[in-house]
Amino acid sequence: MRARRVAILFSILTVWVVTALVIGLKLSPIDGYKLSPYSFWLLPLLGFGLIASSIATIFAPKSPARWLLPAFPLVIVALPILRGYFYFGEGDPLYHLGAVRQLVEGSLPAEAEFYPALHYLATITLEVTGLEARQSLLLVMVVAFALWILAVPLLARAVTGTKLYLGVIAAAALLPITPISTFPRPHPATAAIFLTPVILLPAFLPKISRKQRSVVYVTLFLAAILYHPFVALVTVGMMFVWTNWGIGDSPSALRPALLVGSIIAVLAWLLHFSQFQGALVSSIIGILQGSVGADTASRVGSLQILGLSLVEYVARVGGKYLIFGTLSIIAVIASLRRRNWKLVIFTLGSVPAILGVILFFSTGSIGLWTRIFGLFMLIGTILAAVGASEVGELFGSENSRIRHTVSALVLVLAVGLALPTILPAPYTLQANDQVMESTYSGYHTSFEYGDDSTPWYEIRSPVRRYHSAIYGPDQTTGMELASGQGRYSRVPDHFNNRSLDEIEAGYLATTSADYERDVNLFDGFRYNETDFEYLSSSPCVNKLIDTGGFSLYRIC
Repeated sequence: MRARRVAILFSILTVWVVTALVIGLKLSPIDGYKLSPYSFWLLPLLGFGLIASSIATIFAPKSPARWLLPAFPLVIVALPILRGYFYFGEGDPLYHLGAVRQLVEGSLPAEAEFYPALHYLATITLEVTGLEARQSLLLVMVVAFALWILAVPLLARAVTGTKLYLGVIAAAALLPITPISTFPRPHPATAAIFLTPVILLPAFLPKISRKQRSVVYVTLFLAAILYHPFVALVTVGMMFVWTNWGIGDSPSALRPALLVGSIIAVLAWLLHFSQFQGALVSSIIGILQGSVGADTASRVGSLQILGLSLVEYVARVGGKYLIFGTLSIIAVIASLRRRNWKLVIFTLGSVPAILGVILFFSTGSIGLWTRIFGLFMLIGTILAAVGASEVGELFGSENSRIRHTVSALVLVLAVGLALPTILPAPYTLQANDQVMESTYSGYHTSFEYGDDSTPWYEIRSPVRRYHSAIYGPDQTTGMELASGQGRYSRVPDHFNNRSLDEIEAGYLATTSADYERDVNLFDGFRYNETDFEYLSSSPCVNKLIDTGGFSLYRIC
């Protein structure tokens, strides 16, 4: 009875903290661009709520209190919506914003739809809710994360028999979010990864027939292809391992022919697009050139220049992975010792993901290998829940309260380390991905009244991506960039040495985010305050537009 009262008390306290967080974020005014999305009061309140929800979970692991802890990472994921950001994500998310806008207008060509599921889902959401395209994309991502938190514990219990509350806490660490590339912003790969446990779950449910299982699997798998074909390909690879090696009764009920057909479906979809064919060629070239070593060395050198050691950076970025990796190893060792072949074979399902990570890492493609690594973390999340249970057994095999406490606290520690890394922030040497309305409108005005034949330069904010967001991705292919080298066309580093006088005449777009990132976060590593002041003093540079968050210059 006493434990029940403690659980109720701290559950109420947790609800109060979540309510305070939501109200506080909604009422916090946005005054321009901020380097960090985390307000000074946010992380302490998150930490307090994490402790309260952990106590409630420990004292009542079988009660609804176990679902309270994931509310805190979800609040962070929903922060761009709660803070009223105009949009979130300057890179690929801008491309997908333009695709959704074109889809609503009915002007998006079929050959441009490499990732149609996210675009169609956002379109349906805006039609139903009346939201704008940018808001519906943000909402769809929040829902995807919520489904991850619901599906992972159920999948963990179905596969390993682990306690549901441990699966809930493990899912709350949001391991697929890697501070290198995969953030909770509108992106098909991120959405596909967080929907993967929903796809896999029917294969492990014991109380449905083979026919029902096959129908559900095919339906969900086809949806996965439309979200992100590479993620779908790795997912079917996992299922292929589990089916052929027979992990219990459930996956064996999926016929191998069905899985082979799934692989053929993915390849047929990929080969249909020239976008994939180009990526395949560049990947092969990357492997042959061995570009990954040079890129890695460059990044390590950048860390040292910015005053942060590699060890310190890894501790910030990878703290949660170190804990979950250790727990996963404990789970595998325990399963081998107890001859729990079901868990061993489940672990072997990670082989396709590992091969994908190695393949894309060898090409030097940071975006792709980190996304496949995020999918690999689905298995790591489930194994860590099992490992936490094993650790609890070591400390309290005869006392269930001690066992629950130790198991939960090990995972809660990882969740606490994960909270500051969910969104891009200076803590991980990254800048907030906030897109301001003044920046967006500045680009819009510049594109509308600018000379189409004049090339563009940029600092860091990607001109081509903003053009895609405003006019659609298929309208950006012919856009004139000064370098002619793909998406980016940056001006020379430290251009206050008059190097601007030597480049081709064109437009230079700068944003308030550019200034904050380079001057205050990166400490003038590429561009310092003198460079930005030079734009106002140079006779060869004329300011054309200034919206407060965006400035357009004409370089003579």
